Amino acid sequence: MRREPLESMRLLIVAIPSLLSDFLLDRLLGVPSVARPASYTFTTIDVRGAVMTVPTSIVGVDYGPFRDGQSPDKGVFPSSQQLKDDMPVLKVIADAIRTFSTTNGFENIVGFAEQEGLNVAPGAWLSDNATTNALETDNLITVAQQHDNVLFAVVGSEAILRFVNGFPRGLSKNAVIAQINKVKANVSVPVTTAEPWHIWRDNPDLVNAVDFIFLNIHPYWEKQHIDNAVSFVFAKYTEIKNKYPGKKVIISETGWPSGGNPNGPAQPSLANQKKFITEFLKLVRKEKIDFFHFAAFDEKWKVAEPNGVGPHWGFYLSDRTPKHSIMTLRLDRPAVDFDGDGVSDIAVFRSGAWLFHDFASGAPNSGVWTGSSAGCIPVGMDYDGDGMANFTQFCIGAWHFYNSDGSYNKGIWTGGVAGDRPVPADYDGDGTGDVVVYRGGAWLFFNFTTGAFDAAKSRWTGGGGSCIPAPMDYDGDGSADFTQLCNGAWHFYNSDGSYNKGIWTGGVAGDLPVPADYDGDGTDDVVVFRGGAWLFYDFATGAFDSTKSMWTGAPAHWTGGTSLPAPLDYDGDGAVDFTVYSGGPWHFFNSNGTYNKGIWTGGIAGDQALSRRLLP
Repeated sequence: MRREPLESMRLLIVAIPSLLSDFLLDRLLGVPSVARPASYTFTTIDVRGAVMTVPTSIVGVDYGPFRDGQSPDKGVFPSSQQLKDDMPVLKVIADAIRTFSTTNGFENIVGFAEQEGLNVAPGAWLSDNATTNALETDNLITVAQQHDNVLFAVVGSEAILRFVNGFPRGLSKNAVIAQINKVKANVSVPVTTAEPWHIWRDNPDLVNAVDFIFLNIHPYWEKQHIDNAVSFVFAKYTEIKNKYPGKKVIISETGWPSGGNPNGPAQPSLANQKKFITEFLKLVRKEKIDFFHFAAFDEKWKVAEPNGVGPHWGFYLSDRTPKHSIMTLRLDRPAVDFDGDGVSDIAVFRSGAWLFHDFASGAPNSGVWTGSSAGCIPVGMDYDGDGMANFTQFCIGAWHFYNSDGSYNKGIWTGGVAGDRPVPADYDGDGTGDVVVYRGGAWLFFNFTTGAFDAAKSRWTGGGGSCIPAPMDYDGDGSADFTQLCNGAWHFYNSDGSYNKGIWTGGVAGDLPVPADYDGDGTDDVVVFRGGAWLFYDFATGAFDSTKSMWTGAPAHWTGGTSLPAPLDYDGDGAVDFTVYSGGPWHFFNSNGTYNKGIWTGGIAGDQALSRRLLP
């Protein structure tokens, strides 16, 4: 798909976030616009007289597919089946993958990923070999033309760095730019190359040649101590972003090795890798940074890399098993997403059965049986960190955990005190839901692996029986915070349990806290549900926000109970939606409070809807 020049047009378009942008781009460019994945938003910019659409909200991972015993140096490459087998694992890890080559079968990765619903930034490997460069870029053009899941094209990876440093297989800047221009002339997606931060800093002509900056930042190679690693990444990202304010910047590589030898104060280890990942994910969520983490899997063929760290950059081991308790880079997964597709499921709990309905048709489409006892509270939580909600029940002191097929996994005894409430959430930002019980002002943590009470993590905030615990991420750092609504006063606490602030919300009987990220900005909003009204409060000022507040009403309950709010992301756009469950009918509303649709779920007394709001 050739990009037509628009030099004669005066483009005033800076951002067109609606479907109209696709229509206009089709008309202006004379080519079909690239399919927009539902999980991404886009920024439209004017680059050298052409409209380019650069993706944002990316949570990506760099994918090197070589398994044990395979090596490009030996000419032993993964089979097509092995590449296909990697796609479901990669989908757990991230929303998008980046590849480094389009030859030796790697050109097929884009199609395999498309079948799995994964977006791809395919890369052409550039070196000093003109023949292979031509084949790489020709194949890159082909896959970008043929597949709708291509986010952008990457022409080369550190080819200029290798050339400048005199390393093997390098390519001059001018030669790289020539290859970039070749690809640009034949595709309708953005085009870039990947280089370290200092190459971008020192080469503004390279910046001018690309549609956006694809930035490698490796604190290990910069001899940074692990305690300073993430702040170093942010500093270099900010430096480049400030130097080129007109260019979008996406981190193409960053990470930390789990093994090998030190590089000055930079010490590889499993613990340090997990520390880097955890702190980095908090940073990118808070600062809204788009990134690809290096790398998905360990690759043992990289033994020649200095300091012996080459085989140890993977988020997962080379056998595709996780290294850490955190199994996904996607910290913003929606509530009750049991299949990991990025969309909240429409799920009702009925006396031990978890019943699912298709949102589009409203029809029941599956169910899982775990069994139950009187008084048990269904709790959807991600206890294993795989990015998918798991089936669990809290039953008067015994917390039961189930596998995805409904079979029993394990139980944890939490004490059995009347009034206890399950409040699972990711309080430490490691991507895994913590096992936490709220008991009259105490937040009691239990270790999932051992089942033991964890006094070191547990916190006391105070609060009586009238208080409703409402864990939420009020500061956008990727970790749930302790909060509770007590007779109109919403109290917010720091991570050590000390008091932060309070907001007065009115104190009307029946008020329910429904904190969630309703605008998709990565921070949970302070919202109270009051008889059909969703009342928003500004966290910074504490003031009621009438512009964001919405009225949906609370239709009559089918079996005579009380209609309850059930916020969830039913359309997978990253923003939580307004829904109300009425004991059979489930009502779904648009972001402006207007009615979208209803789904009939059965109307059996005692049915409970699963949502972002914790039960009961």
